[in-house]
Amino acid sequence: MGTDKKDKKCKECGHSKFDSKQEQKVEVNINVPEHDKKGAQGPQGPQGQTGVAGFAFSVPASEPSLGLSVSNVEVPITSLTVTITQNAVVELRGIVGWSSPAFASLAMISPNFFDLVIIFRIRRGVGGPIIWEAPDGTSVDTDEQTPFLSSILNIDTSPGLGPVTYELTAQIDPVLSPGSSAEIKGPIVFVGTAYPV
Repeated sequence: MGTDKKDKKCKECGHSKFDSKQEQKVEVNINVPEHDKKGAQGPQGPQGQTGVAGFAFSVPASEPSLGLSVSNVEVPITSLTVTITQNAVVELRGIVGWSSPAFASLAMISPNFFDLVIIFRIRRGVGGPIIWEAPDGTSVDTDEQTPFLSSILNIDTSPGLGPVTYELTAQIDPVLSPGSSAEIKGPIVFVGTAYPV
């Protein structure tokens, strides 16, 4: 004995409803406008799309097997160079993995030991002026003595034109953590992206 199934319709929009045993296919069309804006006008026409004006990154191929030792003296971690051909701002992002096993041992022996504070800096040019600086650190709680991952974000609003080098450095805070040390073990990622203004 056959049954005559009628197409069930939605009262709101009129689309066909499906039995619970049937699979419903949903199709969504999104209209994405194309950007036809071009960059600055040059002697031969537009100089390219607006958007990214320069890009560089540094992901050291291999971190030292024993780690890069950081003490109360600033040390370079990595650097990158962005070539800028028009007025731009440069977004600088980074991630640095670090730890301090020696600090963990000292913290267990001496509960009055200072907290470990590491200062990350970005310099414009190798050894140049500091354009960003921020501390990160850990307390003496031995449960917190695990590897850390510090993130870095800054916008350089006046990089100038041409190749601009940025250097990422680290230093243990000499006032808050005198005589302490840490090791940069990775991952290390440092990215610079220039955007036209």
